[in-house]
Amino acid sequence: MVWVEVNLSAIAANVRKVKGLLPPGTALMAVVKANGYGAGATSVARTAIRSGAVYLGVFRAEEGLELRQAGIQAPILVFRPLCPDETAVVLGNSLIPTIDSMEAASSLAQAASQRGRMVPIHVKVDTGMGRFGVRPEEALPFLQSLRGLPNLQIEGIYTHLGTAFYRDAQGRRQLTLFQWVLDSLAQEGLIPPLRHAANSSTLLAYPDSHLDLVRVGNLIYGICPFPGCFKACPLWEGGTCTLQYTWQMKARIVSLKRVPQGTRVGYGGRFVTKRNCLIATIPVGTADGFGLEPAGEGLRALAKVIARTLGLFRHSVTFRGKRLAVAGRIGLQASALDVTDFPEVKVGEEVVLEARRTAVGQHIPRVYLE
Repeated sequence: MVWVEVNLSAIAANVRKVKGLLPPGTALMAVVKANGYGAGATSVARTAIRSGAVYLGVFRAEEGLELRQAGIQAPILVFRPLCPDETAVVLGNSLIPTIDSMEAASSLAQAASQRGRMVPIHVKVDTGMGRFGVRPEEALPFLQSLRGLPNLQIEGIYTHLGTAFYRDAQGRRQLTLFQWVLDSLAQEGLIPPLRHAANSSTLLAYPDSHLDLVRVGNLIYGICPFPGCFKACPLWEGGTCTLQYTWQMKARIVSLKRVPQGTRVGYGGRFVTKRNCLIATIPVGTADGFGLEPAGEGLRALAKVIARTLGLFRHSVTFRGKRLAVAGRIGLQASALDVTDFPEVKVGEEVVLEARRTAVGQHIPRVYLE
């Protein structure tokens, strides 16, 4: 009664479109963290690799393990810095860890030596995001120390921009600082084969960020970080994004009920019908990710907060292409809709829901369209 439709052909088309934006010699990493942004990591990974991606990116080692258990053999980078107790999972499944501490590096080197294996690693540099990664001035001595450890191959070095979607001076400063790090490493002959800084928004905002590898998540799922406000964006033509939409959450109506004017609907009773209404119930709520609207940026997000505070905001539900009002508060696993303007509606008909993709749990079935 509740499901997500994922269009794999659209994902493939988006991968090819993004790949077409890259200069020769720049490889594409498909980011499939958070269960493939809610679309299903395994199916998205297979589609992306077939369509031109070379690497896969996940946040946790467990996510990489899931892909390996599904038989996926492509290189997988784990973004979260390696914890010593994850060493066995990384080595046992040929995952590529992110390293930003000598403790983790030493533990990994010791275990790799015991197994007689060379392990590729990537070093994260914190150029301004403020989360994990070595500081820029620490990068050179850190890589020099890593070079002294056995059985570790420094395959890559990367950073992550925090404000690229604003196309502001901070993003440019981060890229400049990362380039300074690369230059200082080059002077010592320490440049790793893979340098990467670009995620989806960085790739579009700063073409000089492409380097050897780009990490693309949102774009392959059809989510453009610049909704109509970036005229130079190569994905926009005539005010329309040329990416294909890949994901829809749907539910079937399980109940229809006619109620008189003045009826209170939902928790708290704040929704009161202003006319005789036909109320439909769908078996989906906040436990399923509905009611947790997609995250936005800037004024659009602020407008939603204000509208919600004033009681004006309605979560998006469409029926036959037209928007419906949610009647009352969304419940944990059930929600009411005002379908009065569709008197011919029947139990079993489907509606399309707006939901935050990464909040839609794996208990909701995914239906894949080829």
